[in-house]
Amino acid sequence: EEREAWQRHKQQLEEGQEAAMSAVRSLHAAQVEAFEAQEDQLQQRIASLTDALAARDAELAELNEALEELEAEKRRDLSEAQAESAREKGRLQHCHRQRVRQLEGRYEREQQALRSFVLSSAKSMLSHANVEKALKRVDVWSDSEDDSSASEDEARPARA
Repeated sequence: EEREAWQRHKQQLEEGQEAAMSAVRSLHAAQVEAFEAQEDQLQQRIASLTDALAARDAELAELNEALEELEAEKRRDLSEAQAESAREKGRLQHCHRQRVRQLEGRYEREQQALRSFVLSSAKSMLSHANVEKALKRVDVWSDSEDDSSASEDEARPARA
């Protein structure tokens, strides 16, 4: 009886152990299935994120290329603006030099005209003074010729 009881007990334990093992297996199988589903979802998410990252990388590469093109265009524009500024500066300097030469020439001509005017005025004044002196001499001589019958003493006070 003890053996039978022991046998039953052993059988019950084995059945219980078998039921527990079966439950653990089915739980394990359910967990494995859940993990596999989760793994599939994670794999899909990884693939989706990888695609999104690749798209962002491509977009970033395009943006970097566009930025480089814009920077190159900016450098070209700046270079052209500097060249235009240099040309404009040269043109303005040329215009200013021409204007200075014109003003210097005008100044020289006006100075020459003023010198000529002063010289001609001085000559005219000297000529006028010489004419007056000559006229006075002529007046003196004509007075002396008219007064030739008179004495020289009378002619001298007339000259004065």
